[in-house]
Amino acid sequence: QPLAGCRIELRHQVPEGLVEQRGADLQRVRRSERDHIVDCDSDAEGRFQLHADEDGDLALLLTHPEHADAVVLLADFVASEGLANLELTMDAGGTVFGIARDHLGQPVRGATVALDHPLHPLRTMLTRGDGSYEFSVVPAGAWWIELRESLNLSGSTSDVRVGGDWVFDANCEVVAGAELRRDLELPDPEGVTIA
Repeated sequence: QPLAGCRIELRHQVPEGLVEQRGADLQRVRRSERDHIVDCDSDAEGRFQLHADEDGDLALLLTHPEHADAVVLLADFVASEGLANLELTMDAGGTVFGIARDHLGQPVRGATVALDHPLHPLRTMLTRGDGSYEFSVVPAGAWWIELRESLNLSGSTSDVRVGGDWVFDANCEVVAGAELRRDLELPDPEGVTIA
């Protein structure tokens, strides 16, 4: 059914062979101001209109507070070819939840859980007092989830350079409308393994 108030952004896909590792290699999109071309909101009937004079590999990013973000890749787009009628759909997304524990199995309060995907913004949250966390309205697809003691995510291992390309290394699969439990554990700060 039509969706009013959906934010639609037309963006450049990031160059230099950035790819997502899946069956088909998709150009990777990262949100940055230099990649932004134009945006608009859908009207009460779910319709929108964008005008751009840009050619090349572009992406439409759809966001709505009650639905999972969606991305539509437009390969080899040629603006001079005229109008394009697109019907875009968004789903309710999935939920990723779990408990964060230290190396002794105790719940960890205030640790950072990061959920990353190359086509969507990085999502982070602090664990609650009982070590629990929950991300809702997560778009379906392969994601990287990671637990850190602090907000410092500079050492994230979700991106790995292979040859001249970036490959996305996912460690969990989110399904639309489903819940995924991923309990996470911080490593021993002393590097000691408990038998």
